[in-house]
Amino acid sequence: MTKYLKIIIKYRWIYFLSFFIPVSIALILFFTLPRRYTATAEIMPSLEPETMATIGASLTLANPFLNLMVTPADIYARILRSRTVVEGVIDKLDLQRRFKARYKDVLIRKLQKSIGIKVYPEGLIEVYYEHKDKVLATRIVNEFILVADSVNRYAVMTKGKELRIFLEGRLKEMRLELSAYQDSLGELQKKYGFIDLPEEYKAFAHSFVNVYTDLVLEKARLEYIANLYGKDSPLVEKKEKQIRALKDYINKKILKGQNISEEGYGVGFSVSLNKLPEVLKKYLMYNAEIEARKEAYSFLFSKYEEAKLLEKKDTPTINILSFAKIPQKKSWPRGSRLVFLGIVVGFIVSFLYTIYAEKEQVKEIIDLLIESFDKDLSVFRKRR
Repeated sequence: MTKYLKIIIKYRWIYFLSFFIPVSIALILFFTLPRRYTATAEIMPSLEPETMATIGASLTLANPFLNLMVTPADIYARILRSRTVVEGVIDKLDLQRRFKARYKDVLIRKLQKSIGIKVYPEGLIEVYYEHKDKVLATRIVNEFILVADSVNRYAVMTKGKELRIFLEGRLKEMRLELSAYQDSLGELQKKYGFIDLPEEYKAFAHSFVNVYTDLVLEKARLEYIANLYGKDSPLVEKKEKQIRALKDYINKKILKGQNISEEGYGVGFSVSLNKLPEVLKKYLMYNAEIEARKEAYSFLFSKYEEAKLLEKKDTPTINILSFAKIPQKKSWPRGSRLVFLGIVVGFIVSFLYTIYAEKEQVKEIIDLLIESFDKDLSVFRKRR
């Protein structure tokens, strides 16, 4: 222990200087470096299902492999960093001139990296930006929120208009198809009079109508999903698999008449549709087509009403919990961190210098420590 103290006392000026100089440099840097300020705002996404569906759909169209099970906060965080939002902020605040950026694309990428976005498990989003001009930092954060909200509203209204136009066309087609099948059924009944199904066919007819209605309804849902999310969406692929399964079921159970029951469709199909008399066959098909078209029309009409509301929707898509206020306290440089770093650097430098200057003494101390450790180890082994 005495040897340690002698070495420390011998090089006390080195220790003093190695602490004093780095700490002094840290303090000089603290007072001379340009100060930077961080402006922070908090927002919460709108949780309205139709708003989330259309905004999520626009992201899916841009990236078909995007997982649709992400949280609303994740979707909004992605939107805040999107090129559309960043470019809108640059144009509104004339940042290309302020930052003296020659190329807008370079500035867009720089802002995308520097804007801070933190998503909390509770669904809140913190948006922050650090800059030497605290007023500009505040304006940038607030503008990011406002532009993102504007982009979202435009996306919702545009998607609503697209859906409305698409659904108007499909509803018109569906009405014509329904009218055609109703006319065909009317002509059939006019020709053959009242058609009463035998008892053995009634259960078959009921199950057949249910299955066929599900098939047509799923096709209508597929059209809607494909128009909303794009044809490459994972949801479209999932719906296509359901439709293929229904078609396979109809082919095996209805056309071939296998007596196998399926949950949700009642009794098994012990009767083959192809073996029915032609009149009964047409009668069942017309009834199935009419019921299926009615269900599909009802589904599409409900979506059409939603689309009309979306087209006229101009309410905020972001709940602003707090706008960014001009920060009064700097976020960088931080004196405590600089001083701590100076102390650590000073300790390492003085320690390494001492080891280098007193190689022999240090070697002797290490040898004594090893010798003492070996003695203690041998005593311990003997006791055992």
